[in-house]
Amino acid sequence: MTFRMTARTLVKVPEPKPRQQCGWPSQSLSAEVQSRYLECPVVLVIEESTEIVSLIRYTPEGRCIGNTWHRTVDGARQQAGFEFNDLSLDWALVPSDVEDVVSFELCGRHVEA
Repeated sequence: MTFRMTARTLVKVPEPKPRQQCGWPSQSLSAEVQSRYLECPVVLVIEESTEIVSLIRYTPEGRCIGNTWHRTVDGARQQAGFEFNDLSLDWALVPSDVEDVVSFELCGRHVEA
């Protein structure tokens, strides 16, 4: 069974401290293949499985734009607090029957029957 929790980021910083990128980092490559910064996430999800804890970042449309692995749930929460200048993010447990964690968070943490 997977343990999950969500939080919504607030616009407290213009962008997260560690700017995540995708693509090739080399400046010697053409502009088409150089790295680009990912957009700022709106929903954060911490997912704990038997082997790892993931901090996953999502856009309002539900697109995953990055994740990091952590040893503990507390470590993932601390990382989220660091990135978004808020160590007191309002985390909520996600019921096991919820499939769409982004909608769950964005719709006020209500489960539609």
